[in-house]
Amino acid sequence: MRRTALLPAVIATVALLAAALPVSAAPTWLDDVTVTAEGRWAQAPAVAVDGQGNVAAIVGLSPVGAAAKPTAFRRNIRGSWRSAEPLGNPDSIFPPTLTADRLGNITAAWAAGTHDAATNTWTYSLQTIRRTARGPWGTAQTLGEPGVTPYDPMLGTDRAGRVYLVWWTGGDQGRVWFSRRTATGPWTAPIPISASVGALSSLDVTPSGRLVVGWTYSDGSSGTVGPTEGFFLRERSATGTWSPVLRRAVDQPGDIDLALAEDGALDMLTTQRNAAGDMSTLGSWYRPAGGVLGPMKPITSAASLGALKVVSDLRGGAVAAYEDGDVKTLARRKGATTWTTPQGVPVDQSVGSDLAVGAGGSVVLAFFGYETETGQGVYAVRRSSAGTWGSTRQIGDNHKWGFYGHRPSVAVDDEGNATVVWSEFYGEPASQYLRMHANTLDAAGPTTRLRGPVERFQRSLSVPVSWSATDRWSKVAKYAVRQRSVGWHPTSHYTALVGWKAATTVTSGRFAARQGRTYCFTARATDSVTNAGGWTSQRCTTTPLDDRALSAGAGWSRQRSAGHLLGTYTSASGNGASLTLKGVAAKRLALLVDKVPGGGRVLVSLGGRRLGTFSLAASARRSRVVVPVAQFAAIKTGVLTITVVSSGKPVRIDGVYLGR
Repeated sequence: MRRTALLPAVIATVALLAAALPVSAAPTWLDDVTVTAEGRWAQAPAVAVDGQGNVAAIVGLSPVGAAAKPTAFRRNIRGSWRSAEPLGNPDSIFPPTLTADRLGNITAAWAAGTHDAATNTWTYSLQTIRRTARGPWGTAQTLGEPGVTPYDPMLGTDRAGRVYLVWWTGGDQGRVWFSRRTATGPWTAPIPISASVGALSSLDVTPSGRLVVGWTYSDGSSGTVGPTEGFFLRERSATGTWSPVLRRAVDQPGDIDLALAEDGALDMLTTQRNAAGDMSTLGSWYRPAGGVLGPMKPITSAASLGALKVVSDLRGGAVAAYEDGDVKTLARRKGATTWTTPQGVPVDQSVGSDLAVGAGGSVVLAFFGYETETGQGVYAVRRSSAGTWGSTRQIGDNHKWGFYGHRPSVAVDDEGNATVVWSEFYGEPASQYLRMHANTLDAAGPTTRLRGPVERFQRSLSVPVSWSATDRWSKVAKYAVRQRSVGWHPTSHYTALVGWKAATTVTSGRFAARQGRTYCFTARATDSVTNAGGWTSQRCTTTPLDDRALSAGAGWSRQRSAGHLLGTYTSASGNGASLTLKGVAAKRLALLVDKVPGGGRVLVSLGGRRLGTFSLAASARRSRVVVPVAQFAAIKTGVLTITVVSSGKPVRIDGVYLGR
């Protein structure tokens, strides 16, 4: 299998800094894009997506009739496909494979052929290449023994950026081979992991670096089991220890693919032909986490079975596709050991499928198809994380000469967006050429950030709120903002969230608040194809309660001034003068004051507990100054008291903050 979605790092956030996780509302395929130029031969493209959502594709590209050279294309989020990047100069390449890590590094591998014109002979080698996050591609390097033909390289990556590579070599001395590299180091020397000839390898890697490799071998005869025939599995622990999982001797083994869950649970599908060679059986194998691999369970039989694709759904189950003349899908639910009945895709004829898993276990299947009414096309269908298949959509235009034989390639990012690449024929029979196409499934809404209110305590009752959003593949179309609030009394509770801005295109505004309340805001955006993002974490702020709400004892004077909250403040200069407010319930306390040269000092208490003494002196006069007093782990209640503890020095109280 190929796990293309990378589990994002878990990041602890607080309300003041949190961003929304995208929430899919209306997954939409965008326009089919032609990536390569006219008159070029672009064959067998493969695609990967990194942890930031950037897309990389590699294709064998050449002028018509010339040797295919490995060529890369990239598309960064919110961008278009860039110009071709040549990666090497072999005379031909076999279909490439790619893998990406969460940091944005891409690794690719392919079998490269070199032609000796003098002897008219070919030699083949395994080549790999790496591109650092947002950097250039490096230089292709060769792995394995010179002159030994490699087949079917497969790559996998763990969360630490370590890359694992398996391939097999042909001939009487053929083996299945393994190599790995760290995120920054070189490839290890290849080692054989099969004791005898092996082919059709399959690989999967968990985020922790645990991997399983599966392969089969058939000697081509029927009726008897050859000494090296059967299905084989080996597992490598995260610490590097290899151990056998399966060696099942069977006659005429066929295809194999597997998926490894993060907890070690293993799903595997295989095909095997009967003794007469006219029927194949599709079978499932399952190993629970911490358990042993169970026996093969037959699923179905047909004259021809193959092209197996299995992925973990990241929720304890698995999803698979195969071909028996048409593409069919099936699934294993969490907790079950058997698979659902295979279902065909709703297209008259289908072939050449690829399958990839994305955010939350959503799965995307792409394939070539033919409809009697509309002709040939590339089709795709998405399975939601809840396990429901959506509508099958044609995502590639019909062309007179159809599609190249290699299957489409699918990659899904950590938001559930998918990219599919494929090759299409153009031109007339005498001058045909292939062009690489791509299409993107925009399955996630914008990521929204609530940028304001910035201040914990507001100096007025007009609260500035701001927000913004980005979307990987579509434009941000509109925003919605909601708010809720709570007062300072013990009996006050947060209101329900209510809309403030709906379907707005502006990115800021001022909210008309009431005094003495804590307000919390949240926002989300919707993109141009109607995907709504998730609501942001709430960002909260507290408005001041005016000085007139406090009871003033002897020595205080009520004043009016246009530069103060609601045009008032309360002043005193005598030692012992007190302001009080009964029935307070708050987690955060602050004062709104004037600071002046020679200003006095006040003692603040709540419920009889002294919270501190605070100076109101400054080098120059300033109004509406916030003086933080205390923040509690839980709500504290009681009478708030502000007492002057200086003599003959001015104290001016404009308001208090009683935040939740």
